[in-house]
This record gives sequence, C-alpha cells and structure tokens, in this order.
Amino acid sequence: MLSIGDRADYHRMPDASTTVQIATALTRRLMDSPTDGTGPMPEMAFVQHIATRAAWRAGGGDRRFEPLAARVGAWPNDGCRYDAAVRLARDYVMLVDAAHVPGPYAARVAAEFDDALALAPVVIMLPSFETLDMVDLLRVRATAVRVIGLRERATDADGALCTPAEFLWHDLDHVRFMVREDLAALGVTIADAYGAPDATGGRSTLDDATGTHRCILAAAITALAVRRAAHARLMLRATHTVDRLLAGLIRFERDRGQVAAAARLTLFEVCHEKSFTPVPEILRRELVNDAHAAKIRHKLARRFWGDAVDPSLAAHLDAARTMLMDLLDDRVRGT
Repeated sequence: MLSIGDRADYHRMPDASTTVQIATALTRRLMDSPTDGTGPMPEMAFVQHIATRAAWRAGGGDRRFEPLAARVGAWPNDGCRYDAAVRLARDYVMLVDAAHVPGPYAARVAAEFDDALALAPVVIMLPSFETLDMVDLLRVRATAVRVIGLRERATDADGALCTPAEFLWHDLDHVRFMVREDLAALGVTIADAYGAPDATGGRSTLDDATGTHRCILAAAITALAVRRAAHARLMLRATHTVDRLLAGLIRFERDRGQVAAAARLTLFEVCHEKSFTPVPEILRRELVNDAHAAKIRHKLARRFWGDAVDPSLAAHLDAARTMLMDLLDDRVRGT
C-alpha cells in the first residue's frame, strides 16, 4: 500500500485504480437504470481472476476448488448475475482460508451477508483483488459501490493481521456502517450494531439478551430501496465533494505537503474508518472539533496503519483540519 502522501505529480489528480474506475462507471450505469433489479453485471471482472486462481489450485491437486472453478466458468452464461458473482468471491476466500478458525469479524458480520446483497441496486458490493490506497478508498466511498477485499494470504487491516476470510468480513463490517451513515444523511435512523456503554464505558456488538451479535442491515433494505433516487443524488454530491477536496489538497502538495497529507488522512478517518458520508454539511460537523484528530493521534502512536502512514503527520493534524474547512468553504483554492 502506498503512503497517503506518496504522490509524485503535485498538480494533477492521480490516475484512478481499476477498482475505482469500475465503481464510478457502475454507479453511473445503475443510477440511470430504470429497473429495480441489478440485471446482468459484466463489470464484475474479478470473476475471471477467480476462474484463473481456482483452476490453478485445482490443477495443483486441491480438488476442493474444482466445483468452484466450474461455477465460475458457468457465470458468463448464467446471466452475469451480481449476487452469484459476490457469492463466488466469498466462497473462494472461504476455501482459501478453510484451515483457519473463524475470527471476530466473521462472528460479527457473516450473518449480514445476504442482507448486504439485498441492498442492490442502491448499494453494490464489489469484490476486488486490487490493493487500494487511502485515496482510492476515499474515492470509492463517494460512489454507490462498497469494496470487499479479496486476499489469499494474511493482510494487515485495522491494526491487526487478518486471514483472508477475516479481511473480507472486515470490509463487510465497513459496508454496514457506511450504509447506516448514508441513511442518516438522508434523515433515516437505523439501529447501531454497538449497544449502550457498559460500566467501563466500552461498547460491544454482542447482544447479551440473545447471545448473538446485532445485525442492522435488514432494516436498511426497504429504507434504501424507497430512497434510491435520493441516495443517488447523495452520492453525486459526495463524488463532487471528494474530488474537489482531493484536487485542492494536491495543489498544496509542493509547499505544504505534510499538512495536505495529514488532511487526506483526516478525510480517510472521517469517511472510511468512521463511515461518515463525505458531503459538506457532514464534514463541517465532524471537523468542527478535535475529536477525529485525537483519534488519529492515538492510532499513529500505536502504528495502526503500519508503514502506510508517516507517524510525523500527527504534528500537522490541527493545520490539516483548518485546511479542509477552508477548502469546504472556498476560502482558499490551493497554491
């Protein structure tokens, strides 16, 4: 993963990753589609990668992958169905990771998988083998697509080493909280997966009354479906906001590079890690105080993002918040 400050050309937006390009194109196509269903979705190009990888594993003697390889081979002739593609991705990762005991993310969110699929065509999950940096993830956050990372070996996520299955479930955890925040931006409240604070102030997704983890996406399915047009308009505003802010920060790179990098990190914390919808009124609300900066400082101190983020950015977070507020209010336009 690139450092959040690792951009060579100070005066142009970096080229979008393949995943970002697909997410953007898919958002536009579904926005213009009059149908309620997703229809054929040939954009799910990752399926071909699964076909190659499953066939290679089966050819190497792991016969567990033979049925999956056959399913992948049939997908183009079976209508290029969205739900089938995402299930293929999940099933491939589960086979790759079959030797590991399910981890905490699986316990929290695996039961949400079918409800997450049912959010389509308003919200689409896009499995991807591509490694995305923070700018990529910010740009995807401003679309109707939510990326589900596919990995074949243990990978860092949220300050810990995740098995391939845990990495996938970790990303689904992000999906459900982003859905919740997007609905909140549309004036709709659904339950929080985290319960009330306990005696120590801690919060958990585990419901003591049922002994299971709280699921929240079932309540979002109809709420999103009846607000499809409003959600599409919200994502258009989000795209405009993120593009404008990233372009403004790039213009600061040469003379105030560390502050600009800290500003991108702040945006990432607010919009990806904390899931808030990247539109001006919400960003202003979240940036008005030091709460997110304090959280970032804590994460940097314990190397939450590993080598992807320079810990020295902690010294520039206050200036970064001011820079973002100025860009949001059009008080500056970069240098």
